[in-house]
Amino acid sequence: MANALLLREGAKTDKLLPYEANSEEEFRAYLLPGIEHLRDLVLNDGPLDEIRDCVHFLKRACDVMIQMPLSTKEMADVLLFLWELVLCRPPDRFFCNEPLLALHAWLRRAACMLEPGDVQLPWRPAYKVWKLVKWVPSRLSGNLVNTAVLEQVITYANRFFTPGSDAEVMAELRPYLCGTDTSLEYACTTLFFFMPSRPHAWYAAGVDCVPWRHEMAQVWEHARRHISSKSACMATLARAIRIGIGRVDLADMRPVIFKQVLRYVRLNPNEPPGRDQSPMFHLSESRAFVWLCLPNDDEFWAFVDDLVHVLEPELHPSNAGHQQQLCANFVSAVIQGFLARRESEMDPRTTIPEHARTP
Repeated sequence: MANALLLREGAKTDKLLPYEANSEEEFRAYLLPGIEHLRDLVLNDGPLDEIRDCVHFLKRACDVMIQMPLSTKEMADVLLFLWELVLCRPPDRFFCNEPLLALHAWLRRAACMLEPGDVQLPWRPAYKVWKLVKWVPSRLSGNLVNTAVLEQVITYANRFFTPGSDAEVMAELRPYLCGTDTSLEYACTTLFFFMPSRPHAWYAAGVDCVPWRHEMAQVWEHARRHISSKSACMATLARAIRIGIGRVDLADMRPVIFKQVLRYVRLNPNEPPGRDQSPMFHLSESRAFVWLCLPNDDEFWAFVDDLVHVLEPELHPSNAGHQQQLCANFVSAVIQGFLARRESEMDPRTTIPEHARTP
């Protein structure tokens, strides 16, 4: 209890006692009792100000691990506890930006120190808070939650989600994919953040990507027809294709897709660039295309030749301006996307094993 009181005093006076530690043993002597004290406060509905003091302490203690790293088990224990504290408690009592920032700091460190199998985080608590912020109108959508930090928390955490979470997430979002533009954009944005960012973690767990094929084709079809949500759709599709979910044979769709690519890139020069005409959107569009439809080098370079030929009027030096720059950026993004795909295919960590390949 003495250590716990010191921890609280250290937090209040803006002094982090572990910074004064000269060894890992001294660091643990302050950190681990502080975690236990915080757990007691949470379980016993302790004062919120004291809980926030301890959370602030844990947030700053995370920086110390650069010099004094914890063991894998200790790191996993802290991560699981913070995950439960921030996301599994009643939002009106414990969910605020300070605990969220602490969880974010530890997840960033965990991404460098832990492998996906070292700790397993349940995805549903994160999705529950995500839905309250992104879909259901609630007071969590105000200043109580830093939405950008929440997005980063889920981005770092998705590699540690429990095996099989991909199918559960898709089952949860499938009704939204069949709804309005608003619901589809919500589903695509959610998928983008909840899909694992490291594909080999899925393949190592034997995840079957085939059931996602229909949904990804649906996302592509909707992206082609609806302008309002196509940016979120294409970002999601690019991520899905990059990690192997959308590696399907769509050779018969290539002419249609090529036509849509030209439709997106050859904008009406009389229209001001909007949100969906940003360079980031075209980067996602081009990456999705080269990952989805161009399986070998010969077809890719033939496509680039055709693309440059079709866009030659816009690329001509006499046509300087926004349209020329946009087209040039798109061609460059297509080539970069292809090179990124080749690099990923050569990386043994992201090579799709036979059991995960699309037949």
